[in-house]
Amino acid sequence: MKMGFLFSGVFWGIVVVVLGILLILKALGLQIPIGKVFWGMLFIYAGISIIFWSFGGCKNKQGRMMYNDFKIEADGKQDNYSIIFGSGDIDLTKIEVKEKTVKVRVSAVFAEGYIRLNPDVPAKVFVTSAFGGAVTPDKTDVAFGSYTYKNEKYKEGANYLNVEVHVVFAGLKIIEEVPPKAENKK
Repeated sequence: MKMGFLFSGVFWGIVVVVLGILLILKALGLQIPIGKVFWGMLFIYAGISIIFWSFGGCKNKQGRMMYNDFKIEADGKQDNYSIIFGSGDIDLTKIEVKEKTVKVRVSAVFAEGYIRLNPDVPAKVFVTSAFGGAVTPDKTDVAFGSYTYKNEKYKEGANYLNVEVHVVFAGLKIIEEVPPKAENKK
């Protein structure tokens, strides 16, 4: 994991939200040592980072990205991807939906990342977020709750790319871009 995550908006956003919750609980009469909780969270994060930096982070296994930066180019054969305590780029631009609807699930927990969609492939993206932020291609920012984005190619009853996104204490941006074309080899 890059040290930059410690200085990223995601990390500090999480810290501010947790401290806000602790302040509310304290105002309700619960005696919580906010300073000690803050420093405890910071030390836990630093310790986990040091442990996994020493091993080079967790490798990408079955679509899970942990404690490092990864990029996955999905082909539609796998249907579950997770970004946990790191950053990731999940490229769904090469998935085709000619024969059937393809379902993909993406989870981001204490992380930041991107999901890339091909604007020429019909797609419906259902986003749920809690203490996080997910931005869809139509610029909708989902911080709490849920939202469904459908691109221009999506038609009810036809095959499409069905993406289910769960964001918890994370930041995720869903973008549409045309994949680069493979060069013709002669």
